[in-house]
Amino acid sequence: MAATYIIDLSKVDAAFDAIEHVELTSADWEQIGAFAVAQILDRTERGLNPYGLPFARYAVATARDRSQRGRLAGTVNLMDTGRMLGALTSGVVQNTARLTFANAEREKIAAFHQEGTRTMPARQFLSIHERTSYYNKLSDLAAKLLVKNLEKSLRT
Repeated sequence: MAATYIIDLSKVDAAFDAIEHVELTSADWEQIGAFAVAQILDRTERGLNPYGLPFARYAVATARDRSQRGRLAGTVNLMDTGRMLGALTSGVVQNTARLTFANAEREKIAAFHQEGTRTMPARQFLSIHERTSYYNKLSDLAAKLLVKNLEKSLRT
């Protein structure tokens, strides 16, 4: 008498088929974009660039001016009035989260900080470097959203 066992891999095949078609939804991208904005604001307000290093110090005259106006002069956090960082927003464009500024004037000021000028060093703040905890948190969120979508796909 022979004992046989049939291995049914149809559910595994279905899972692999589902994986190929799982994508992040527009709502997922909105969530990722909002999360990225929050992470950038948190890090920037703590005075750190995308690599986790402090921003270049303020020029002596700038630090003096900030101090006279009651602003922090020691920690460079790109926060003067709060309007530039407050204008940072996210949107969804063709299955990506796109970070932008709510108005052209704030975007212009952000570009000065990001790229620097003849008299001001670049203080890049608009990215999330892959070797930081911010990137890991963002990757974890994206993975959780993909797993959620995969589970939903497998139920249907």
